[in-house]
Amino acid sequence: MSTGAILFTDMVDSTALRTRIGDDRADLLRSHHDALLASVVDAHRGTVTRFTGDGVKAAFPTASDAVGAAIAIQRAVVDYGISDVAVSAFQVRVGLAVGEVTIDDGGDRRGVAVIEAARLEALARPGEILATEMVRMLGHRRSNVTFEELGERTLKGLDRPVLVYRVIDGANGTAPPVPRVLVADQRLPLVGRNRQVDAFRSQWSEARAGTAGLMLVRGQAGIGKTRFVSHCAELAHESGAIVLCGLCSSDVDVPYEPLAMAFRTASGLDEPLDTAIATRSGSLARLFPGSTSNPGESQPVLARLELFDAVAALVRRLSRTHPLMLVVEDLHWATAPTVLLLRHLIEEHNDQRLLIVGTYREGDLEASHPLRELLADTRSAKQTTHAHLDLLTESDVAQLVTSLAPSAPVTRIAAIAETVHGETTGNPFFASELLHHLASTGQLDKALEGGADHRLPIPDSVHDVLGQRLARLAPGTHELLTIAAVIGPTFDVDLVADVSGQQPDDVLDLLEDVARSGIVIELGVDRFGFVHAIVRNALLDELSASRRARVHRRVAEALEARGAEQFDELARHWQLAGAESNSTKHLAKAARRDMVALAYESARARYQQVIDLLHRDPHADVVERAEAWLGLGAAARALGDDAFKQAVARAGRLARTARNTALMAEAASLSTWLGTSFFMAEMPDVELIELCEDAIGMLADTDPMRVRILATLASHLTFAPEREPRVKLIEEANDLAVQHGDPLLTAEVLHAEFVCLWEPATLDRREQIARDLGRLARATGDPQTEFLSGFFTAYCLAERGDLPGSVTRLHELAPVVETTKSDYYEFLTTRLMVTLDIMRSAPDAQQQVDELFHRFGAKHVDAETTWMIQTAVVAYQAGTMGEMVHALQAMTTGPQATMWSAGLAVALLWSGDVAGAENVLGRTDEIPRNYFWMPVQQARAEVAVGLGRRDLCQHLYDQLLEYAGRAGITGSGSSSFGLVSRTIGMLAHALDDTRTALELLSAAVEQADSIGAVFEGVSSRRHLAVALRAAGDGDQPARLLEEALTVAEQRGFTRETMLISQLLGA
Repeated sequence: MSTGAILFTDMVDSTALRTRIGDDRADLLRSHHDALLASVVDAHRGTVTRFTGDGVKAAFPTASDAVGAAIAIQRAVVDYGISDVAVSAFQVRVGLAVGEVTIDDGGDRRGVAVIEAARLEALARPGEILATEMVRMLGHRRSNVTFEELGERTLKGLDRPVLVYRVIDGANGTAPPVPRVLVADQRLPLVGRNRQVDAFRSQWSEARAGTAGLMLVRGQAGIGKTRFVSHCAELAHESGAIVLCGLCSSDVDVPYEPLAMAFRTASGLDEPLDTAIATRSGSLARLFPGSTSNPGESQPVLARLELFDAVAALVRRLSRTHPLMLVVEDLHWATAPTVLLLRHLIEEHNDQRLLIVGTYREGDLEASHPLRELLADTRSAKQTTHAHLDLLTESDVAQLVTSLAPSAPVTRIAAIAETVHGETTGNPFFASELLHHLASTGQLDKALEGGADHRLPIPDSVHDVLGQRLARLAPGTHELLTIAAVIGPTFDVDLVADVSGQQPDDVLDLLEDVARSGIVIELGVDRFGFVHAIVRNALLDELSASRRARVHRRVAEALEARGAEQFDELARHWQLAGAESNSTKHLAKAARRDMVALAYESARARYQQVIDLLHRDPHADVVERAEAWLGLGAAARALGDDAFKQAVARAGRLARTARNTALMAEAASLSTWLGTSFFMAEMPDVELIELCEDAIGMLADTDPMRVRILATLASHLTFAPEREPRVKLIEEANDLAVQHGDPLLTAEVLHAEFVCLWEPATLDRREQIARDLGRLARATGDPQTEFLSGFFTAYCLAERGDLPGSVTRLHELAPVVETTKSDYYEFLTTRLMVTLDIMRSAPDAQQQVDELFHRFGAKHVDAETTWMIQTAVVAYQAGTMGEMVHALQAMTTGPQATMWSAGLAVALLWSGDVAGAENVLGRTDEIPRNYFWMPVQQARAEVAVGLGRRDLCQHLYDQLLEYAGRAGITGSGSSSFGLVSRTIGMLAHALDDTRTALELLSAAVEQADSIGAVFEGVSSRRHLAVALRAAGDGDQPARLLEEALTVAEQRGFTRETMLISQLLGA
């Protein structure tokens, strides 16, 4: 017999976990679990006496050793769950006891302490450590733990109850209190929400174990969303959570406002957060109004990603010390940037101890509200709970009545509950307000004591209830609350004092009195808020329009006098006061702040408001109007909205009128977006070109803006017939970029050069640009430059005819695309991959084309053109292009008419309209050298051969011969017309140059087979067989045609099947 401490552990829900991750991974997790716990036990002088299925039984010489091991086990389990080697996060429960034990022959322990520890482990909640009083007495000297008494528990197998303690790890400190906005009104209990609370408990348990989740709570106004969430916050906090909360405002649309509010309350818990708030600089500081960071206009997508990643990193740091519950109230008022940031946090934190809880009113969501997309995407997500709060039943209301009068007769409680439920339809807020009113006026007691015929005096509406409550407050309170209601849902004591003309201490005394009555709630030092929007609206409804406007003016004047940077509030109050010019000034400041915060959606909406207000102002300054249009253009450009060009052009016109060189230059620099304007091919914007030319004429060589505008102008001229002007522009831009020594500026110029000089003759130079961009990416660590290097490399490999190499490079590029989080980069890589699959005649090629459009069609303008051209190439291989005449005719009336005309000529020829094909072919003389040149020439060659146009065949042959061995791919890989060697070989045969035709077509067959270009192999074999017959070869043509026919029939190449069959029958 000896004295020692016993520890039992158990993996929580191990059976369910095994079902979820599968037997093989569960076995691996079990081995990790056993090794992890065994090492902790050994490190604390313990001995694992046996493994108990999904846990351990261990013995220790002292209680302190056992407590230390228990704490270390819980920490190790959390660290494992967030590590890279984790199979899955999991939780353990732990039981501790100490006392006399016996040791059997196998080394296992027996005794009362063993029974106590085993029973306490079963009693513990996930992640919890329970211990006996003896463990507390012997182990309490450990400085890093505390013991919380839970009371006596009766344990199976023991005669007497055991006093139980929860062991709390003190090394991470105590979680801060629940935010005051979530401190619930405790005068009445939470009723009618058992099912939703159980759902929260379940998801919170998983979140604590390291499986992040999302809970979305919906319900009508007054349904008790905040009350429910407050209850959940208390449960989470009791289990050691950090609870953060932010509110979306109904009055102003400050981007990220609820998240900024939530994370401000975490100051003191995270050093980088404290630094960001104090210095107002850096990526994380953009979350908070007043940031001094640059707007990030040159790379808006990456700048916003840095902000989002900084917030995600903050969440990771906070959740390592404590599980984290992040509450965002009233999402129906959330701005688009707020929803986007929330989505980022949801997607980035699958393995964190995080639960995001959002509340919203579904009836208040407009069709275009950004939350709708998030709701749709998470509707069936595994780690998302959608909780709908219903109206209360009569039984629920009876519980409320009972809480106010626990000893009242059940029949009277039921009668009153029936009346209150009928009057309020079970709305929790209305029912609670009515019961508070009846209790405070004494009417509830009278009704409970009266007979069955006693009638309750029910006010006509909830407004009447609130009015009667307000009337009972101290003199002057009503006026203060009216001012507060005009200020907004939340308000500061000092601002109310300034507007009312009273002393802050006097205002605070009155507000504290009001808070005790449950009309307002204290949110922080000298800051209060209305308990519900219904209360505030009741106060606002009492004001006439004139009186309300006067109060708004006083509020605006008070804010300006304080030098507040509350631009949204100032704009709102001045507008509602009828002073639109003042409102416009602050609205413009808010828009500029949104650009700094990278909240482009909010900035775009706000700049449009500024423009509308300035349009109504006959005295509006031209420079102000130019700045507003320029801001609108910058915001739209950052969002990939092609309307930015119209806004920038308008800004340029106004800047020119104002003779403002700086604004003209800025407008010019924003006038295009490199690589994203294929849909504007052959339609250069003359106004924007002139704007760039004028700006260049005003800027010195030493100004970096000149470099950008030179590159921008060259990009505008990409589709101009004359090549020399853009070559000179790029040469000057390159020379100046080198002089400035700015690697990112150099990368911009190289990007522009690749795009605006993108044609077959520049392939060697473009390959060098891709390598140079790679060098700059390594030097700067810039992911956008790294993407351009990789994508341009993949494109050049495809252009060289190296399809496998291109595919490999695109796969290697995937992590970079993921890093940038750029939809457009994902579109570019996916599109090129689809084109490569079309070249390889993938059986699901058309399905891939359709999926590409459905995925990106709403986001990128050139997605529709891509769908059309890729569909046309699939039809070309299938032999059905002749059925697309009408569709292709429609495309020749817009941008890229030359390209579409070449495709139309092929379709007309195949449909049997020889005259139509001849007519279309005759419309195009010399084709401009750009990134559509090669496929256009290949299509024209097909028609020229079909029509017997020997003159055109010779012309095309002379132009294409130097590019044998390449693939004809359109700009950025939107599609391909196949191998150039096949086209040239076909032309050579039409020109009776049989020897050259045989060489080229043999090379095309070999190339097609080596890269898996199935259609190219079939078509090249057909043309080669025809050329061999012309050369007098007797046997080889038939073999080639038989090979081609087999594949053509298998793959559904109907036209090739017909043509080959005709040749075999000849």
